[in-house]
Amino acid sequence: MTGRRHADSHNRCAPGDWHFAAGAVLIFRWLFLLLLLTSAGLFAFYAGTGDVRYRRYGLIVLKWTVGAALFFFAVLIIQRLA
Repeated sequence: MTGRRHADSHNRCAPGDWHFAAGAVLIFRWLFLLLLLTSAGLFAFYAGTGDVRYRRYGLIVLKWTVGAALFFFAVLIIQRLA
């Protein structure tokens, strides 16, 4: 035995559901990264131009990104406990 586990050994979902969940996590990770980069770009525009609206938009995007991430991880934790 090589010490490696099967990908779904800890998963309580049906095999088809596991692939869906893995795809959802991958999509969320890319969306989260894109939103963080968007927020960083808006803060860079604020630093370059001094226009307060870019800082405000950056904070709004960052706030909703962190809120969505907290909700997503809470769902993962609750799903793991159930």
